[in-house]
Amino acid sequence: MADHIRTSSPLLECHESGGADRERERRRSSRVQKVIDVQESKAQIIYSLPMIFTNLLIYSIPITSVMFAS
Repeated sequence: MADHIRTSSPLLECHESGGADRERERRRSSRVQKVIDVQESKAQIIYSLPMIFTNLLIYSIPITSVMFAS
């Protein structure tokens, strides 16, 4: 029979303090990428920025009037 060499290794390896954080961040980012198409989201945000700024400017006029009136 062939000799089987048994090697023991810890179930949990010791990592640097940042190693576990990096692994957790990698898992989180892969989950997000499965749910959300990141490239499409970026494109939609970039295209919507002019509309967001326009609405902020439009609503800032009445807010300014109310601030000075009160």
